[in-house]
Amino acid sequence: MTVARIQLPGRAHVLEIDDQKWSEHRNALEHLPPRPSSRLAYAAAHVVMQDSYSAVPHSQKTPGSADEIVEHIDWDATMRFRSHLSEQGFGVAEAMDTAQRMELGWKSSRRLIEQTGQLQLKKRFVAGAWTDHVDATSTTQLIDAVIEQSLIIQEAGGIPIILSMSWLSINDCDSKIYVDVYSSIIQALEGPLLIHWLGEMFVPALRGYFPGDSFERIINLDPEKVRGAKLSLLDESLERTLRKKLLERGQIILTGDDYHFANLIEGDSLSIDRHTQIGNMDIALGDFSHALLGIFNGVASPASLALQLL
Repeated sequence: MTVARIQLPGRAHVLEIDDQKWSEHRNALEHLPPRPSSRLAYAAAHVVMQDSYSAVPHSQKTPGSADEIVEHIDWDATMRFRSHLSEQGFGVAEAMDTAQRMELGWKSSRRLIEQTGQLQLKKRFVAGAWTDHVDATSTTQLIDAVIEQSLIIQEAGGIPIILSMSWLSINDCDSKIYVDVYSSIIQALEGPLLIHWLGEMFVPALRGYFPGDSFERIINLDPEKVRGAKLSLLDESLERTLRKKLLERGQIILTGDDYHFANLIEGDSLSIDRHTQIGNMDIALGDFSHALLGIFNGVASPASLALQLL
């Protein structure tokens, strides 16, 4: 008989379990239906391609133009996948993944958003509001573009996440301009809204994004409307610091940290301080991060179970 010794991260205790007991536990747990959770966990859902896409010359770095790609998307299978994620207890984050959004463009992203809205998922979905349908050359055009996409997302039943706008960092805009741009967007929209802070390790053009104290000034503009932020900075310490500040105002952090997400989701304390409302959802508040990650696509079933047990 094989005995497994499992060292839990950050815990002195070592679990010992033999293969027979593990098989019994696993079978019992896998047949449990997903339970409601006050933790938010969004899967940044990808698209499913038809077999015909294999005949199109492409690689990971050169997947083809947006028009070429859209011709080979299996829309029915793509929507079934979103329903599967929902059945596992996840929310769906639409048109968010950096590569997918940049390669698909707004036309296909809008179709994804509107079709996802038609699914009437258990949890209200979130979607990225950006500027990729215009060639912005001014802050006014940036503002108008984000507002336009946000309204489309809200009309479909989703919560807009204001994506990072590289125009601001490329043009070396100062803190005041950042605050002015985000303030104009926030004032023009109804809540709930979320802010996305994407790091330069994912998009080099975003180097220096949110200069000075601009992020904290923006996130504090209207906490009742701006309910939190999604961080993709790969900086565990910074995320812990920011989420403590947001917690004071009843706002949340959705971690997008591919390296440290397990520790950040577990948090520094498992206790729930209180609850808050985001849309019609009752959300737990505490010294932990909620989540918005692409990895949930590939491990939805075990990740669902892990989140329930947490």
